[in-house]
This record gives sequence, C-alpha cells and structure tokens, in this order.
Amino acid sequence: MKKFIFICWASLILFSGCGSDDGPAPIMLSSEKELLSFQFLISENPIDGNVIGEVDSANHTVLAVLPGATLKSSLVPQIRVSEGASTDIHGAYDFNNEITMTITAEDGTKSEYTITVVNERDALISLSRVGAASWSSSTYDLENWDGVTMSNGSVVGLDLSNNNAYYLPPEIRYLSNLETLILSENVLREIPDEIEGLKNLKVLSVGSNPPLRTISPKIGSLRSLEYLRLDNNPNLTSIPTEISQLTHLFQLDIYSTGLSAIPSEICEMEDMYETYISRGSTPCE
Repeated sequence: MKKFIFICWASLILFSGCGSDDGPAPIMLSSEKELLSFQFLISENPIDGNVIGEVDSANHTVLAVLPGATLKSSLVPQIRVSEGASTDIHGAYDFNNEITMTITAEDGTKSEYTITVVNERDALISLSRVGAASWSSSTYDLENWDGVTMSNGSVVGLDLSNNNAYYLPPEIRYLSNLETLILSENVLREIPDEIEGLKNLKVLSVGSNPPLRTISPKIGSLRSLEYLRLDNNPNLTSIPTEISQLTHLFQLDIYSTGLSAIPSEICEMEDMYETYISRGSTPCE
C-alpha cells in the first residue's frame, strides 16, 4: 500500500513538471497617450507669471494665453503626459504659429494635439479691428495704449467707451486678468458667450448702447462682478436670470431700458445679497 502511494505521489510530481514551457508572461504595453497638462513656468520663461494652458481632451487642442505683449518665440513648455508615454516637444520652441505635438504611447500608438499660444495683445488687436479702439498693431508697449490699464504685465482695465464699437470678438476671452471693462456709449448689439472667460471681472459697463438686444446667460459665471451697468439701452427687452448668480454684485443699473419688468430672481438680490438695483420706474415681476 505504501509503495502504491509513493508511486502516485512521484507520478504527480513528474506530470506536473513536464508541462509545456511557455516562457515568461508577455509584457503588456500601455496604449495611454493623453496630454495631462501644458504650461509655461516663470522659472523657465521670460514671463510675469505661470501660464496654464487650457487642454481640451475631446478635441485634442491646447490654448495658452500669455500676459500682455509677451513674445511667443523661444518658450519652454512644461508638458505632462500619460505614464510611459513620450512627446516630440523638448526644450524651447517658437509658438508664433500653431504647433502639432505628437504623443507616443508605450505600445507605439500615437495621438496629436494642436497647440495655440496667444497673448493679451492679440485680443486688443482684434478689438481694434471692430471699431473698439484705434491701437497700432506695430507697437508693443501696452502701457501707452489709450484706455489700457496694466498691472504686473497683464491687462487689468479697458476703457473702450464712445468708440463706435459694434461687436465683441471671440478673442475677448483671452483677457482673463481683466478687472474693469467699460463699453458704454457704443453700438454693441450683444454681449456674447465669450464674456464668461473674464473670470476676474469686477466692473462691467455696457450702458448707452442703443442697438443692444442680447446679453448671454454666460454672464452669470462672472462670480467676481461687483458693478454691472445696463442702463439706457432702449432695445434691451430681456435680461438673463443668471444675473442672480452674481453673489458679489453690489450695484446693478438697469433703468431706461426696454424691459417691461425685472425678473423676480434678480429683484430678490436686493434682500439676499444687499444688491442696490437702480431700476427707475421698471417694476419687478
């Protein structure tokens, strides 16, 4: 009996050790090739502050806005990609034109991102093309441009009143450091969605623009706004209720417009946030 048990045990060891040798398990290479961040650091570039690029993973694009009139040549980006992946951008680059960056995953598959670098001066030039100002595109000293206020190398104030401006270009969103924007006494027809890019805006004056009819609901995202002037706009017959989301607003001028009544949500701001609403004879809903 003992002999039989020993034979069975030995056979088990023999057969278990005689299987086919498949070698080491294959190494699985990652296919991840995402752009996680793109920025210009003050420690590596001649800029007045770190610039964090806006990465759109869905459309594979990056937008980086440099302060003031910062030159776009010879800039060194700091790029972070998926673990194990690599990029074909190294060292200093000239970003005066769009650049296509390729990210290669561990398994060799690739993805491409379009990198666009602009500066605040580009936004001002776009404004001058639609009648908002008469700045010269050949000069770079923004401190001496009429109506422009600078602080720490960035545009923080714009007075474009009485300039016959009829349109706010999409590039207005580049001015994310802007705190004061005066657009009174022009001929604007609308305040566009791009206004939401002005995250630091505290004062917005759009009074006395007779053709004005539309204000984007995106105005509700300007959470730093303290003073909003919409008065003397006879063709403004409605305003977005999203204005009621401006919890820091201490004054709203909305008299002499085409409004038959002010939305109740906005009127409630007087009690909720102690907002002073100058509305003339216009009643609340």
